[in-house]
Formats: sequence, structure tokens, C-alpha cells
Amino acid sequence: PIHDEYTCALAAQAMKLPVHKVQNTSFVPTPEGCHLFTGKRSKALFMSMNPINKGNGGMGKREAICCSYAEPSKKCAPETSTTTTSGTSTTWAWPSMLCITVADGTGYSFQALKAAFKHSFGVFACDANTVFTSDDPLLLGVRT
Repeated sequence: PIHDEYTCALAAQAMKLPVHKVQNTSFVPTPEGCHLFTGKRSKALFMSMNPINKGNGGMGKREAICCSYAEPSKKCAPETSTTTTSGTSTTWAWPSMLCITVADGTGYSFQALKAAFKHSFGVFACDANTVFTSDDPLLLGVRT
């Protein structure tokens, strides 16, 4: 779990969450540390301050936000990995996300996939993505 407000806000920003301001809460039960509350009309980022919540994970509308760092991010450098293929090199910073989808290449789902590709949303908003199909390769078009 994340136990400091700075890292909580940094994680929310890196995850492209709609909220970055951390609010302290002593409510019980909640997830330990940093967590996102998703209500019907809004989202909020909270830091659980009550020691009774130690060990609690996500519950209901409260999703725990975790980090692989053992210390607050002010003391840590981001984890990175480098992948080299065909003479090109890509460095992935933390957090990075690979999104995968399966497509049949026909009908409405194919049109939706083409639109997602064109506008870089859905699986195509991730750092890397892969589309699996049992048919011929899919031609998704050009990104705008």
C-alpha cells in the first residue's frame, strides 16, 4: 500500500485518474493507505489514516492503489525497463501498461476497434497494445 500523500497523488496522476488531490480519512472500514472511491456522481482520492484499516484491500466502491516502492517516492527513482527490437529501443517507466484485446474483424466490434485505434482510446491508450485475431491481420487505419 501507499502510505504517503505525495506518492498517492503521483500514482493517481500516472494512472491518469480524474482526481489528484488526496483527502485524509479515518473512516472504517476502508482500504489501507491510498485508495480511490468511485461514487455514482464523483470520484475521490483518499488516504486512510486509521490503523484499524491496516491489511485491508479494496472493498466495494473503494479501490486500493498500491506501489512497488518500499519508501515514499521522494526517496525513490522510477523503475524502468528497456526493450530492443529490430534496432529500435523503448524505455518503459513505472507505471506502464500493456493492453490486450481479441477481435473478430467483422461487424460493429471491428468498427469500434478501428475508432479506438484512430483516436488512441481504449486498449490503444496504453503504453503498448496487442490485438489478437484468428482471421487475417486487421487493417485498423491511421491515427489522428
